[in-house]
Amino acid sequence: RLEHRERTEALMIAIRELSERYRTILMMRYRDGLSCRDIGRELGLSANSVSIILHRSKMKLREVLGEETSQEESA
Repeated sequence: RLEHRERTEALMIAIRELSERYRTILMMRYRDGLSCRDIGRELGLSANSVSIILHRSKMKLREVLGEETSQEESA
């Protein structure tokens, strides 16, 4: 249970470290449940652009969270 809470906290910190654009699109997709098409319409982007930004934001989160995991393992 504590491990889940720590992972959730690490994820929220990592999300806050994303650029505003990445964070906004990520939250619109996963918190608000909007499709790439709907997000694009709302922000004046193509659905393809939204999809690319989502992919990049998830890669950045994996990178940041992977670094945190590596640091914890070496401590």
